[in-house]
Amino acid sequence: MGISISIMAFMFVTLIGVTVYEMLFDVDRTALNSKMDILIAVGVLLFAVLLQFLINYKYYSDLRNNEKVLQTKILADKSKSIDPVSLKGANFTKGYINRFEFIVDNIKFRVDEELYKSCKEGDKLIFSYAPKSKYLLNIEKSK
Repeated sequence: MGISISIMAFMFVTLIGVTVYEMLFDVDRTALNSKMDILIAVGVLLFAVLLQFLINYKYYSDLRNNEKVLQTKILADKSKSIDPVSLKGANFTKGYINRFEFIVDNIKFRVDEELYKSCKEGDKLIFSYAPKSKYLLNIEKSK
């Protein structure tokens, strides 16, 4: 997310910055001042890189520290659904994807088929989270 926001900020702020400079501050209105335009673009690029780092700071620190927080939760319910998907091919056939979900604390979590089959309602699950970003790393069955 940080990269996409930074790219959009770079494009729009550079466009606005160059336009404002050329319309209000440039003495020669017949030609573009390419040196100043490049300077504006480089300044905005540095700002976009800093913005990307600030947005993803928690993820970077989690990767650097290589830690995780474990929480034990109880499986309230599980569900299986079938989603239709159109497959691109010669005859545009339709396929289906099986979706396996656990419901824990009124939140649905998508899991793989193996974990889905090995657990039943009331089982204890171990959720692994990254400590700073709170990103869910793994779900496994408690032993």
